[in-house]
Amino acid sequence: MIRLLSRATLIFFVLLCSFAVAQPAQQPEHSKPEQTPRQALIEIITGGGKAMQKHITVEVLQLAAQASGKKNASTKGGQDVSRLLMELSSMPSLKGEKDLQTFDSGSVLLSFSPNEKERVEVRVESDDLSGNQDEIQLSLHVFRDGQEQSIPFMPAITVGLKQQENIWRLNELGGSAKLQVGDPKFFTDLLKFQQQDEQDAQVKKPNTDVTEKPAERPKMPAPSILSMLGFAEMRYAQTNPEIGFSCNISDLLANSNPSFSELLDPQIGNGTYNGYHFTVTGCEGKPASTFHLVAEPVMAGAGSQAFCTDATHNIRVSDDGRAATCLAAGRTMKAETHVSID
Repeated sequence: MIRLLSRATLIFFVLLCSFAVAQPAQQPEHSKPEQTPRQALIEIITGGGKAMQKHITVEVLQLAAQASGKKNASTKGGQDVSRLLMELSSMPSLKGEKDLQTFDSGSVLLSFSPNEKERVEVRVESDDLSGNQDEIQLSLHVFRDGQEQSIPFMPAITVGLKQQENIWRLNELGGSAKLQVGDPKFFTDLLKFQQQDEQDAQVKKPNTDVTEKPAERPKMPAPSILSMLGFAEMRYAQTNPEIGFSCNISDLLANSNPSFSELLDPQIGNGTYNGYHFTVTGCEGKPASTFHLVAEPVMAGAGSQAFCTDATHNIRVSDDGRAATCLAAGRTMKAETHVSID
């Protein structure tokens, strides 16, 4: 609900911010048909920077013209007017927004629907026209499922317009938020407001217990895995001197230090990982003094490579994808992973 209210009050902020930076040098338009004050207000709200340039007062136009006409462009006043003019011209237009409707008559000035269930209305509470001046009071109303919500603080804004050269121009802005802190209903509405916002947040928050899956480990290349398993063999032989090297990959993973547990996917213990078969051979004798680690592609083909290593920790590769070729005549490649067995 707080996010909805923030979006709904955007229209009010457009008015307030627009007035704060209204310093253009463009001359007022005279050719367009005369508008009512209400139509001018709608144009100011929805028309962006171009509309603001049209509807600022003659006095501000004169100030901008004087500043732009000074020969000394380095004066602070000229720089300020130029900066504010750029800010004003960049104001976005709200025209064409599919969820925004405006009304030239009636109690509703504009209606805004952020989604199918919610709607925000800016209503005209009063319109006091007197000669060439008009004061329009606006209020904000929020609806959910067709029912108006009780908001503990109700923003309101007063817009003062005056007619100059047949154009209604923005002359005054005033805003307020009435807080009925002496009324117990204020606190009950505030509590409901907070609870509704928490419920909205829970609906949008994913259920980590059901939908969120653990982050998948990045797939390590076969040479890196062989290098790490080679060092795991050294650690295993050091901690099991009566056995020596092991031909069981699961033994190597179970006996590895915590850094291995974090880096090596347990799936490697099944012998197949990331498109390769991993096997250990050559663990002969008690204790075993040799081993041969190989990684052979599951789908051998053109361009596939096999990798292997032993107690030398040199990683070798064969371009025919066969582990036997790698062990017999594989060319040495630089090991891609260096780890400590401490």
